[in-house]
Amino acid sequence: MIKSKAFDELYSADALRKSDSEPLEAIHGLDLDLQRWRLSLPVRIRPTVRFMEQSVPDNIDMEMALMKISYCHCVAIIHRAYCRYRVTHPALEVKVTQIGSGMLLSAEASRTLLLYFQRVAPARDEFHRWYVQTQC
Repeated sequence: MIKSKAFDELYSADALRKSDSEPLEAIHGLDLDLQRWRLSLPVRIRPTVRFMEQSVPDNIDMEMALMKISYCHCVAIIHRAYCRYRVTHPALEVKVTQIGSGMLLSAEASRTLLLYFQRVAPARDEFHRWYVQTQC
């Protein structure tokens, strides 16, 4: 739901016609929704943006892997929307640090996805089988 809402509010044709402040409000709201969801999960399965080698067990739980991948993808697409703003946007009082931290968070989430895929790659056949069986 959050991923779909992010695409609708930040990247759709309607989103491109919104006033300059509406996407910033949407980014904030979507980020809060995502964090509320993340914090509602038990700590042992709660996904994070930072890649930690020890967070990927040798015996990979495919459901947890998909949840981590989905979470990082959501963080990346939500915060990537900051890229449409220039550092000195004339119509907004957007702080440089807000834009910069949003872009850094998007980059970190994308980096984590790549590292996670690299770590999960040895189990990819099992992952593909599991995904097809449960998601298709």
